[in-house]
Amino acid sequence: VVNEARVLEKPVIATRVSGIDEQLVDGLNGVVVEQEEHAIIEAMTQLLVDPELRSRLATAGYPATLLDDGAKLDQLEALFLRGVGLSYLLIMVKLVVTLLFTPFLVRSLGIEGYGLYALVGAMAAYLYILDFGMNDAVLRFFVEHEKDPEERDRFLARMLGLYGAIGVLVLLAAFGLSILVEPLFGAANKPEQLEMLRQMVLLTGGGAAVLVGLNPFGALLSATESFVFLRTMEIAVTIVSTLVIVVVLLRGGGAVEVVMVTSLSTVFQGLMRLG
Repeated sequence: VVNEARVLEKPVIATRVSGIDEQLVDGLNGVVVEQEEHAIIEAMTQLLVDPELRSRLATAGYPATLLDDGAKLDQLEALFLRGVGLSYLLIMVKLVVTLLFTPFLVRSLGIEGYGLYALVGAMAAYLYILDFGMNDAVLRFFVEHEKDPEERDRFLARMLGLYGAIGVLVLLAAFGLSILVEPLFGAANKPEQLEMLRQMVLLTGGGAAVLVGLNPFGALLSATESFVFLRTMEIAVTIVSTLVIVVVLLRGGGAVEVVMVTSLSTVFQGLMRLG
């Protein structure tokens, strides 16, 4: 984040954590303060009321220890631009897929089948939030300990244990939802539709459990600036899974098969993070 801000010529305020002193020199190319709320507020106030200081810090180059490696800045800028470009490309791919694929999906599944598919999608959103928003905290730890691989690896092992337990919780939640399908939706659906819904809930829960369980690897990849790999993988998975679903539907598959493909693509995306 510090380097990205400097590429964009933004003044940087950072706290004294691992690695910051190697990137910033207080008063030269940024403001470095202790990890205390009042210190951060004072630094922000100083930059707000002093436009000359703000401008000087925003345009300051790397400290002397890094100036002899001008290629590093060019490499970082190229990486940043690729990451931004891929993020926008991912948005566009998902938008195009949604606009072009959804009408075909509705026609193929029918109103009732698509309704069940949409219902499972809504349930899946609740399964994914069972990581309790901890992924950002894990990412921050990896960034702060980038120069300490041993501590980072120990923390990764602990987080894999924790997220493995959360993955089991996701599976249990999916199993619980599958049991509640009939009491919640039995009055409005036929027995065969209820069975389809149960199968789709369990399939979705399995995919969500794997992806959530492997979240620490995704955080580690982001912390090591491997977001180009992550975005490229997401784009590829989106396109390939959509094409596979089209083939499945053309061969007579239904909502259960569509969810199976979606869940398998989710599992594949999670396993790819191991690389």
